[in-house]
Amino acid sequence: MESNDMIEIKCVENERELEQILDLQQKNLRKNISEKELQEQGFVTCEHDIDLIRKMNEPYHHVIAKDTKKVVGYCLVMLPERRNDIEILKPMFDLIDQRMYKDQPLQSTEYFVMGQVCVDKQYRGQNIFYDMYDHLQKSMNPYYDLVITEISNWNKRSFRAHEKQGFELIHSYLSPDGHPWDIVLWDWTN
Repeated sequence: MESNDMIEIKCVENERELEQILDLQQKNLRKNISEKELQEQGFVTCEHDIDLIRKMNEPYHHVIAKDTKKVVGYCLVMLPERRNDIEILKPMFDLIDQRMYKDQPLQSTEYFVMGQVCVDKQYRGQNIFYDMYDHLQKSMNPYYDLVITEISNWNKRSFRAHEKQGFELIHSYLSPDGHPWDIVLWDWTN
């Protein structure tokens, strides 16, 4: 994997960066890409609007990758308090509430959810995914012990990348619409 020294990994600082996150999200939504691209490159599922992504950016900021002035990657922070803001994520939060981890109920641990991660297809293969997660860990680790996310079982590329980053599978399930999901966790206490 190549590394790109021109890419800056940082936290969101302004409204324009939030807007660019939404632009990149639109380009990678499952509904907006071909079946071939879906299989080969992966995709994102949730579609946010500016109000929601702004709310999710507080009190902890999303992590982005920038090439000069252009956002080319993002990791969205989603606190459990936002569990009812996105309909498709409600089953995941309900399942997290029911799960145990290291003999402790997950709902009583210090965790947050990775709301979505994406790298512009022109910038993939340059470690940006991992660099963003490393930055996220540095900025969030003083406050949280675990980060949890769910990945569509159809998104094999994303699952492999998360596994390489240190996430472990803790539960698989079918959503009410019959879609298969994997819930994964990265334990920062290890």
